[in-house]
Amino acid sequence: MSLSMIISLPLLGLLVIIQSAIISRFTLLRGSADIVLLVIIAWALLDQDNSAWFWAVFGGIVVNMVSALPLFIPLICYLISVAIAKLIRRRISQIPYLAMVVSVFCGTIISLGLSWISLVIEGNPIPFSLAMNIIILPSLLLNTFLSFLVYFLIGGLAEKVYPEEITI
Repeated sequence: MSLSMIISLPLLGLLVIIQSAIISRFTLLRGSADIVLLVIIAWALLDQDNSAWFWAVFGGIVVNMVSALPLFIPLICYLISVAIAKLIRRRISQIPYLAMVVSVFCGTIISLGLSWISLVIEGNPIPFSLAMNIIILPSLLLNTFLSFLVYFLIGGLAEKVYPEEITI
C-alpha cells in the first residue's frame, strides 16, 4: 500500500464528513459543491502511481454510505471522473488548471446526470429543465469556483507525497 493510498483513507473520510455536515448547507439555488469529487479529480491529475483509482473506489464507497442515492452511483461517477481526468491530463498536460476545470465540468455533469437518471428510474421524476436550472448548473458553478482552491491544496499534498528527485 503506497503512501498516497494511506493518506486517502483519513482524508476522504474527513472530506465526506465535511461535505455532509458543512458544504451541503452552502447551496446556490438547490445545487451544492461536491468536494470529494473535486479532490478525487485533482488527485487523478496529479498522481504519479495511478492511486487515483483507489481514491475513487474508496471515496465512492464512503459517499455511498452517507448518500440517499442508489447503490454504486457515487462509485461509478467517481471512477468515470478519474478516467476522464486521466484522459484529459494526457491531452492538456501543459495547462493543469484548464485540465482541472474541464475535468470538473465533465465529472460534475456525469455525476449529477447519473443521479438524475437514477432518481427517474426509482420513480422520483424531477423535470429535466428544472433539475438543470436549479441543481446541475448551480452545482457546476460552485464546483468550478472551488476547483482552483482544491487543485492548489491537493497540489501541495502531492508535492509532499511525490517529492522531486534531486540528482547530484
